[in-house]
Amino acid sequence: MKKHVRPWLVLGAAFLLLLSSSTLAHSEDQKSKSLSIVQLGDSYSSGNGAGNYHGPADCRRSGRNWGALFASWANLQGIAASYQNHACSGGTIGDLFSSRTLPKQSPRGVSANSVEEAKAKLDSSDACSIRAVGDDFLSVDYHLKKNNSWWPWAKDYTYECQITIRAQADFVGPQTDLVLMTMGGNDLGFSHLVANCFGPKVPFVMDGAHAVKCRDDIAAAKSNLPSTLDKLKANISQLITTRMTGSTTSKVMLLSYPLLSTDRAYVLNNDGVRFDASHGIRELGQLAITEQKRIIGELEATFPGRVKFVEDAPAAFAGHEPDPRVLTKNNSRWLNEFLETEGDYGSDNKVKGNFSATPSDWYHPNLIGHREMSKLTQTASNTTSAQEIGARRGNVDMAFVINASSPLSTQIDQVRTAVSSATEKVASETSSARFALIATDATGQHRVVQPFTADTTTFLDAVTKLDPAQAATGSAEESTTSLDWRSGVRRTTVMVGGASSVEESRSKNIVPKADAGSTTQVLTIDTAAGASPQEASGSQGAETSTLTVADGTELEATTTAKVDALLDAPVATLQGPYMGKIGEELALDARGSYAFDGQVTQFEWDFDGDGNYDETTATGSTTHAYTDAVNNGFAKVRVTDSNGRQSVASARLDVTQDGDTVPDEFDNCPAVSNPQQEDIDHNGVGDACQESDTWNAEEPQGAAEDQASTDPSDSSSSAPASSDPAEQPATPVSLAPEVPAQGRSMTPNHPGLPRTGA
Repeated sequence: MKKHVRPWLVLGAAFLLLLSSSTLAHSEDQKSKSLSIVQLGDSYSSGNGAGNYHGPADCRRSGRNWGALFASWANLQGIAASYQNHACSGGTIGDLFSSRTLPKQSPRGVSANSVEEAKAKLDSSDACSIRAVGDDFLSVDYHLKKNNSWWPWAKDYTYECQITIRAQADFVGPQTDLVLMTMGGNDLGFSHLVANCFGPKVPFVMDGAHAVKCRDDIAAAKSNLPSTLDKLKANISQLITTRMTGSTTSKVMLLSYPLLSTDRAYVLNNDGVRFDASHGIRELGQLAITEQKRIIGELEATFPGRVKFVEDAPAAFAGHEPDPRVLTKNNSRWLNEFLETEGDYGSDNKVKGNFSATPSDWYHPNLIGHREMSKLTQTASNTTSAQEIGARRGNVDMAFVINASSPLSTQIDQVRTAVSSATEKVASETSSARFALIATDATGQHRVVQPFTADTTTFLDAVTKLDPAQAATGSAEESTTSLDWRSGVRRTTVMVGGASSVEESRSKNIVPKADAGSTTQVLTIDTAAGASPQEASGSQGAETSTLTVADGTELEATTTAKVDALLDAPVATLQGPYMGKIGEELALDARGSYAFDGQVTQFEWDFDGDGNYDETTATGSTTHAYTDAVNNGFAKVRVTDSNGRQSVASARLDVTQDGDTVPDEFDNCPAVSNPQQEDIDHNGVGDACQESDTWNAEEPQGAAEDQASTDPSDSSSSAPASSDPAEQPATPVSLAPEVPAQGRSMTPNHPGLPRTGA
């Protein structure tokens, strides 16, 4: 496959450094506010079409999407902005408050002697990239089946990765200041609209756009608009009233969708019906804006100042929408057309995109589109929910683990007093705090005595009743309970007596993972006789420290003093996770870090998480080119404030040959990034590895433009078809008859376009 140069990463990193050198984050300009941003929604929020994907494969989350660019802009305005992206391609309104099972990936093979062995192999190798899913992960179904193929190259079993992720709103809480989103397009049938109004004719795959289907889809979407937007209104109301309870100024910002076609007429003529698909789609888009304005107005009346609708996307994108004709591209497009992704201006000032065989990239904002969408949000009025950095020491999740095998557990009254004192201090000095209590027996079994709660009365009551011996008597169900840490807050585990079983702590989230990019700490307090060297190795990238006390009489003062020091330390934030290719530069961003007293004066960078800091900067961003693969790794930053206090943040890091986390052994296209592993013809070779010239397409039957609109002298018309192959039509895969890979017959599929949000 032809390789396309991707200068955006390098140019973007250089731009980031240039801006950060002129605006010194957290040092010379003393940031006085922080802003915790969470992005929810569908593919127009997650980043489809922008490349550089991380997280759940089917979610297509990009570090180049408009939300990440907004957060970067906010940092440049002197606001310590942290950002999390939990939007997901194909997202519907129901996914905001309900878990979602993502689509099954194309089948692949695994060699094994039994189903159990096959599952164990998939688990150990992370064949479905579960680890990359991070905090979103709930479960995975491999759909393992015995492979009855008689071909000698066939594997023993086939599997289809299917992952279930948490509800998007699970990542919104009292600590959240601003929610960004686009939402509702999939509820109105985005994929059908694109396929039936503009889709090309592809033999054996897609019949192409059709006047009757397009007309009926648009009519159905219009009919469902009011009820769909009312459902969105109810969900936004629920976000504000049940999740965003930490501040009366926290805000939800809804961004409008651009229109999906230029204003060129595109008349379909089928079954005796003539229908202008371009006009119909644009009219539907404008009606959607009207309905969105209605519900936001109603929400604003209920929650003054806490909702915002940015309605200008159609006006901003005017003339930059896709050309509705299959065989012509708009050279000024801000949305990817068929068979392309990551479009950006070339040296001739015309837009060119990289080839993409992934349908969920098509008809989504390209790199220009995401930049322009972000510009629409970059106003001072959209940062009014930022919180002043003052006496309140941020947001904290703190878990106390009491080890029954430690000598300290015999002095249970002193342990209870120490935990209670630390709890009361954290609760009184932070903006929001949650606490959990775990008992661990001598065999390493854990029992969650009290899951995370923000109710200190409930938690302290559990502490009063604490008996470490209960760890051995808890039910089997209780012993497998794991902790549910919040993302985007400081996360601390205080181990009174250390950890008897590192693996048990790791598997049950007793020790916090560092994937979220925020300050994550493990503090172990024990006597000299009970101290164990194991606990640090179970930190999963968290910063660890150990204190030794003579006995329980020292425990309260020691614990309280250490917790006090942790609260006074600066908040370190590393804007991950990071996904890159060997040899390419990654831009690391810690500008969301801030200090409570003074200012952050130094950033130390540990590029590979080995504990050795490789670079020191005065500003919160840097770049690094990785010459070797990094699997299941971490990048770290250590920030130091003007008082000499320090904090460390880590973020998940993967650097691979192709830029995705699918192991080469299981990757159906190991040389090209294809996290979704699409294989539409089921020949075992990923669609991303097929040559672009094997994808054939033609105008759908009955499609024609009005003669007045196709006049080349008409200044409002799009550019004519280009002879440049990069500017030729982009379409779904062609299954025109040809010799299939491995001599296997191909069974034509009719997938149309996936639900991707718009």
